[in-house]
Amino acid sequence: MYYYKTMKINTLLHNLGLTEHESASYLAMLALGPSPIAAIAKTSGIHRPTLYHVLPLLEKRGLVSRVPRGKRTWYAAESPQRIEQLIGTLTDEVHRILPELEH
Repeated sequence: MYYYKTMKINTLLHNLGLTEHESASYLAMLALGPSPIAAIAKTSGIHRPTLYHVLPLLEKRGLVSRVPRGKRTWYAAESPQRIEQLIGTLTDEVHRILPELEH
């Protein structure tokens, strides 16, 4: 059951345009809460150098934020409701473009 649920979530995230690494790191951060890159790498199974490329992409999408902790930077996943907001934004864009496509 857990595997099936995880696959459904990964499919949804992929349909929203997230890569495998982006979705794995986002899900790891949801499970961990605010964490350093080392913990995210361990939980997600993604190498740290790859995370240094992935996390800014997730930040740009509004799915991750930086959390300053002394001299280090930790990362935290934004609420899953942010995904719903992204879907709403995409839906609004489609509705805005549809009339142009129909002519």
